[in-house]
Amino acid sequence: MILAIILAEVAYWLCLFGGMILRYVFRLPKTGYALLVATIPINFVLLIYTFWSIADMRWANFFHGLGAFYAVFAIAFGKDLIQAMDHKWRGTSDVSGKGFDLTRCVIACVITIVILAAMITLTGLAGSFWLIYWIIAVAFIPLFWWAIDKWQQRRKA
Repeated sequence: MILAIILAEVAYWLCLFGGMILRYVFRLPKTGYALLVATIPINFVLLIYTFWSIADMRWANFFHGLGAFYAVFAIAFGKDLIQAMDHKWRGTSDVSGKGFDLTRCVIACVITIVILAAMITLTGLAGSFWLIYWIIAVAFIPLFWWAIDKWQQRRKA
């Protein structure tokens, strides 16, 4: 499972940087865009593989929960990351849009918890210690997200 996460992470970043290189260095915007769009299916494939792995093993380890968390958050915030990278490569410093907002964080957490709960139905309670662990961890992420945002706002003031 760890190998699948590493491969998905490497493929994600290769597509992201490859897309930027094709767009801005080689002046192939459509080909670069295709690589950028490929980041989305990479994460869906990781999520499908995570379900397949759990269904096959009937128990979950730490990395099954991490795979679900990573895939959902990469999908939820991937567009913002791509836009920020695009602005950086273009040489503009203005990154417009909401960015990494709390609402999207809460939605990503809820989706992740639903996916983890679905994985628990595949494993049963006996094989789901790490999935329960991830549910608890993900449930606290919006609180930390909010606290860090408030801290940054105070720091800027």
